[in-house]
Amino acid sequence: MSKVLSTFSPWSRHISKTVPSCRYFSETISPRKGIPRLVAVAEEYTTTEAFRSRSFELEKPVVFGKDQGSPAANLPALENWFIDEEDPYYTTYTDTPRQPLSWHFRRFRNPVVTYEIYAPSQKQKDSLVMFRDSLDRDIHDDAIVRSWDNCFNQEAVVDGVLDDTVNNTANRDFYRFTAPLRLFNKIYHFNRVLLSMGLPRISVYIAQCPIGDLPKTLQDDLPTPDIIKFVGKGDVYDSSIWLGIVPTYTPLHRDPNPNFFCQLSGNKTMVVYERRT
Repeated sequence: MSKVLSTFSPWSRHISKTVPSCRYFSETISPRKGIPRLVAVAEEYTTTEAFRSRSFELEKPVVFGKDQGSPAANLPALENWFIDEEDPYYTTYTDTPRQPLSWHFRRFRNPVVTYEIYAPSQKQKDSLVMFRDSLDRDIHDDAIVRSWDNCFNQEAVVDGVLDDTVNNTANRDFYRFTAPLRLFNKIYHFNRVLLSMGLPRISVYIAQCPIGDLPKTLQDDLPTPDIIKFVGKGDVYDSSIWLGIVPTYTPLHRDPNPNFFCQLSGNKTMVVYERRT
């Protein structure tokens, strides 16, 4: 089983699901008409025994409501990682732009994680160039600059021949690279600059980061829910988190094992198809 933790699973325990590396970003996603919607089960059906008999053994999807006994409601990350949008300190007593991630999370600046960025339009690519220019004006961060340049300034190979006249950024839409965790916060704040200029923001995604790669303090914020440990053999083979700046869209895919998905922040629309052999 895999566990997926998502902000913005076999059973493997992750904060989001194992998915293809190619991810698309869209401003609007409208559910198709006629698709039945799963409603959250009543709290009395959120016990391990009820989940096992009504869902797990029948291989049927189930939704646990936030205030109806959801196992995710007990994850410390819900309180420790995010700042409450209604916190009066951030809405009344300070002019500082609201920071969605708490200091508890942001103080871990150095762990290296995998990022994905999708920028198909020229304006989106211009936003990437502007962000790179901002890194030179900001307090220099060698690790971030090096990671960024290794991805976006790679020499292009055309028909097997190195061509240094080709702008590799302009000829690609999808970018995947590793960089320190603090890059996410830098892009988040730079997006405010882009929006003030009427330019598209950078849609960045921390993709499938193993929970075991996080600092111990953050790992402790994401314990495996008891319902996962006891519903089957307890064989959680993988756990990962996904952290992204909305909006994002994950292509249709098939996971080989059951997933337990925990939405820690924001909203996500999921479409589930019945398995056919």
